[in-house]
Amino acid sequence: MNPDQYEDRKRYIDAVKSSFSASGQQMQATERKSDKTDSEKVLRSFLGVRFLLALCLFFAFFVIKQTDTSWKSWDADKITQKIQSTIDVSGMIEQLKELP
Repeated sequence: MNPDQYEDRKRYIDAVKSSFSASGQQMQATERKSDKTDSEKVLRSFLGVRFLLALCLFFAFFVIKQTDTSWKSWDADKITQKIQSTIDVSGMIEQLKELP
C-alpha cells in the first residue's frame, strides 16, 4: 500500500468512526430516555395491577357480605376478624379520637 492510499484509507476510517460516535451518542441519549420511560410505564402498569387486584378483592368481599355465602369456610365475619386481628383497629380509633 502506498502512502497516498494509506492516508485516504485513514481518512475514510476516521470519517466512519466519527459518524458512528455521533450517532452512538444520540442513540445512547435516546436509550437512556426510553429506559426511563419504560421504567415509568412498568411502575404505572404495576400500580394498575395492584389497584385492580385490590378492587377485585373488595368486590368479592362485598358480594360475600351481601349474599351471606362462604368459600372454603371463609365468610365475611371470619375475614373481618382476620383483618381486625392483623391491624390494631382499637389503637387507630383512639388515635383518631385524639385528633383535633
